[in-house]
Amino acid sequence: MGGAATSAVGKLKRVTQNQVIARFRDELGYRYIGDWSDRDNSNIETAVLAQRYQALEVAGFLECHPSNVSRALQNRGSKL
Repeated sequence: MGGAATSAVGKLKRVTQNQVIARFRDELGYRYIGDWSDRDNSNIETAVLAQRYQALEVAGFLECHPSNVSRALQNRGSKL
């Protein structure tokens, strides 16, 4: 597979992805945070996780350290 075929498939995939994004955003109320295709392809955003962890800890919901949570998620994610 190469050249034009890949490009055509890539364009169709992007159209489908845009439709899914629109549905999540418009119908389900999710916030779209952008196209991250040029970013490091990690499933876990440790900075975002740390921010969320802090908020939950202050509210009294968490008792574990965020680095442990991040490590556990990364280990689990690598096994999927």
